[in-house]
Amino acid sequence: MFRRRASSLLSPWIRTMKESQISSPEVVSCLSRQLSSFPFSRSSMRFYSFSSSLWKGHSHWQNIQATKGKNDFERSLVMASISRQLRFAVRKNGSADPKKNSDLAKIMEEAKKLNLPNDSIERVIAKMVGKKIELLTMEAKGPGGALMILEVMTDNPKRTQGELRGILNRNMGAMVDGGGIMFNFDHKTVVTAVHDKGEDVEVDVDKAEEAAIEAGAEEILGGAAPGIVRFVCDPMEASKVAKALEKLGYSVTSSESEYFPKMPVELPPEAAIQMAKLKGKIEDHADFHNLFLNCVV
Repeated sequence: MFRRRASSLLSPWIRTMKESQISSPEVVSCLSRQLSSFPFSRSSMRFYSFSSSLWKGHSHWQNIQATKGKNDFERSLVMASISRQLRFAVRKNGSADPKKNSDLAKIMEEAKKLNLPNDSIERVIAKMVGKKIELLTMEAKGPGGALMILEVMTDNPKRTQGELRGILNRNMGAMVDGGGIMFNFDHKTVVTAVHDKGEDVEVDVDKAEEAAIEAGAEEILGGAAPGIVRFVCDPMEASKVAKALEKLGYSVTSSESEYFPKMPVELPPEAAIQMAKLKGKIEDHADFHNLFLNCVV
């Protein structure tokens, strides 16, 4: 059974596009990417159309640019996921040498299949060399009632916690010690898989979705590049979903632990802007690994 997302989260973006009479494809593409970044299930998605008059006069080149921007954004999501897996593999096995770290070697091979840049992969691994890395999970509050679960990978937990506490305090947020935030989220596993034929060929995604659902997947996540599928499932069902996809010619590139809000909220416009600024500051931190919110920013 698919879990429903609150469709009201879409309303501020839709109002912005309609009331402002936005006609720039670049701006519309940007807002669309913001919408696609939140993992809505198919059962809760509503599709909106905008009058063709808004697009009057824009060129074929602008269409190409808007499409390219969307594809670049989707690839950046894949790169971020692979980067997290690389760091985790090095931390888990204590080696940045793929010859001595089978998990790392497997992830690097999957990155190669996805045509991700080698220099980006090497930079991620180089930062982990010679360090004893710990994965820390922290809880925090943000502007307008936003709730956050932060994950960082650091060789100095005390320093990292202090730096993030400072970022939160300077941007209308606060670290929450002793828990309390975690209960507002569902802990799930996100299984990502790429078809063995690569992302440049058409594959029957519907079959993959049906097989994953039968195996225990609860939700289909959008925003993936062609040939790539992503599913949300209970951590206990992740291996079943992975095996079902492998039978259809997919290679599972990751099974990542993630947190989904039980009751997503819509922030007031001013708080949403403040939260977006805080989110950017957190993601710019050198030890940043992942961030989960109960709102869309």
